[in-house]
Amino acid sequence: MIAIICAAGIGKRLRPLTLDRPKPMIEVGSKTILERMLDSLHHSNVTDVTIVTGYKKQKIINKIGYNYKSCKINYLFNEDYKSTNNIYSLYLAMKYIDKKEIVFFNGDIIFNDIVLKDILQSKYGDSIIVSNSNPKSSDSMKVTIEDDKVVDIGKNIRGEICGEAFGIYRLTTESVKNYIEISKELFAKNIDNRNISFVIPLKHLFNRKRFTPVYCDKNLFVEIDTIQDYKIAQTLINKIVK
Repeated sequence: MIAIICAAGIGKRLRPLTLDRPKPMIEVGSKTILERMLDSLHHSNVTDVTIVTGYKKQKIINKIGYNYKSCKINYLFNEDYKSTNNIYSLYLAMKYIDKKEIVFFNGDIIFNDIVLKDILQSKYGDSIIVSNSNPKSSDSMKVTIEDDKVVDIGKNIRGEICGEAFGIYRLTTESVKNYIEISKELFAKNIDNRNISFVIPLKHLFNRKRFTPVYCDKNLFVEIDTIQDYKIAQTLINKIVK
């Protein structure tokens, strides 16, 4: 199992906090977002970690280094971070990883250890962490679920909204291969597709593979996209990370 953390973005909606650092380097409580993610990986015995960097990458490397507790850290640089989205960062990381199951994260989430342990211990290889309540924000990553499988995902979906996917995904070796192939096809059609949502290849995969929701309590995580999210995270951190 290899963990991929996407940490290349500029984080414009979190300015001025991100003027001098990438989003995962923002401190919530006594630690940065990235340190808290790595703590959870350490506690779950996931020791092989690839971090895709971009904006102010040296800030991450200087802070985290190449070993964090039991985690061995590998860095990949998305040199086109200004014009691409997480789909391209994931593509770069997946191409680098050879025939391994992965768990991947957006680099702007804080969660209780049990959330990660639940998806890692799930009997289903292809799975997505989903909140146990409907999202309230229009900017949330919503999911539609039928017969206990995820059939659609996105910020705007047509089906019944069944919960929120907040940023932890597990893919089997075969699905990693398929994600790479689908992404490559999208990029070949239009270079601008490197800036579309990372969930687009997942939507294609839903037609081929069963992706199972792994439910979690909405009070066990927080996603930090805006200054308002950051303020909420500061007030909730001691309840989320116990």
